[in-house]
Amino acid sequence: MLTRLLIFCFKSNHDPGKQFLEAYSQALYRDMDNMSGRRILNSAIILAAFNHLPTYLAKGIFSNEFMNKLDSEIKMYDDSRSYNAQLRYLMRNNNIKSKYPDLAPI
Repeated sequence: MLTRLLIFCFKSNHDPGKQFLEAYSQALYRDMDNMSGRRILNSAIILAAFNHLPTYLAKGIFSNEFMNKLDSEIKMYDDSRSYNAQLRYLMRNNNIKSKYPDLAPI
């Protein structure tokens, strides 16, 4: 539900406020193991667009554990070019790479 609200705010160009973004960031980090990689990456891109992607979350996204999770999802959806292309696009997103160049893969 919170993800839908975040996406709605992003699409409508509405700032949800610092308190919501902090709470969402903490919830996203806490629930990373239970969410799809694509949803996590989409959320991180939106947080970066709002200039509110905390360092702990960026480190979690660029961790080996999370990258392995993405690799597993790509293998699981091997026959779905669309899903794989979306994941690769999200992984290369410049909003995150520009804010955390030392963490982002090349």
